[in-house]
Amino acid sequence: MSLGTLVAGVPSAAIASIPATELLTASQSSVFITNMLAAPQIVQETYVNKIITINQSPNALVVNVPDAMATLIPRALLTFSQEPVDVQAINRKTWKQEQVSSVFSSFMNRPSR
Repeated sequence: MSLGTLVAGVPSAAIASIPATELLTASQSSVFITNMLAAPQIVQETYVNKIITINQSPNALVVNVPDAMATLIPRALLTFSQEPVDVQAINRKTWKQEQVSSVFSSFMNRPSR
């Protein structure tokens, strides 16, 4: 996917029509993500929501959604269960205060081992 700076002008419907796995592959490119961050909010949301369809587990979201776009992950999807968590990956993300509250609460509500 080599849209370059043109990605900022791509309609959200076009992003929605691209297979999620291709968008996930594109997320490995820092240039693509930089250009995506210049796109309108609806395009960014469509992009992240499409990636979320691959796997909605909180751990997968932390891995799959680009660090700079983590603010677009819905809070409801940030409830971590018993499975091990990559805290370093969580720390690399940019979060909204409400998201941090959700993540912290889910950690605090986990049974001790």
